[in-house]
Amino acid sequence: MLNGVAFEPVMRGNLRVANGVALNVAGIQDRIAVTLNSAYRPIAFDIRRGDAVATGRAQGDLLLVDAQNFPLAILASVAPTSLPVTGTLSGNVALNLRTYSASGQVAISQPGFGAFRADQFAGRVGFANGVATLSGGELRRGSTVFQLNGTATLQGNNPQVKGQLKVAQGRLQDVLALLQVFDLQDLMRGMQAPTYGGAADVQTVPVELSNAPVLDQLRRLAEVQALIEQEKVRREDAAIPHWTS
Repeated sequence: MLNGVAFEPVMRGNLRVANGVALNVAGIQDRIAVTLNSAYRPIAFDIRRGDAVATGRAQGDLLLVDAQNFPLAILASVAPTSLPVTGTLSGNVALNLRTYSASGQVAISQPGFGAFRADQFAGRVGFANGVATLSGGELRRGSTVFQLNGTATLQGNNPQVKGQLKVAQGRLQDVLALLQVFDLQDLMRGMQAPTYGGAADVQTVPVELSNAPVLDQLRRLAEVQALIEQEKVRREDAAIPHWTS
């Protein structure tokens, strides 16, 4: 367990504490290798958990970090948020260990935050003097492309967030799908993630057709497919309000 993140239950290796710290343990897939200098500042690290890999090396005051296939759920377990965060992070970030600032390029596959779902996100991030920045952000969902820029002042008890969002291209259907709005009642939900029922909430009526003639089985299959298409059309009509002038 590292900062609340579970690794393989059995990991073997060595630990040396002398003029710094050198830890190197590994399991079948997972690995934790960290080297600190005498001031306990990182010199290098290599952390692997399944397909997730995070490596770093010191270069002067900078710590150059590379992350690949890192689930955001792991980061959320370290720094919990009020809304669920999902996706897989890859990118490169330079951390200044003297000024506690950072800058880098990140990409997130299948990003999600609360009710928001998308296919891909990429952008340049930074942090300095208590202010986090995003520039050149691009969020893709289907054929829709969102361009984002923003800042977040994290100091004090009342964080301030400012940003710009532009729909570079796309359709209203994609925007509604990104927000998981399927009917007008969903507009009242705001940023809260939708609550879906489980399998126990679905009431089914069994129909025994295994011994019926093949023609009857095919006829019933066609009826079921027709009902599915009708439900699909109903949902599409409900997703977009009809305006009259």
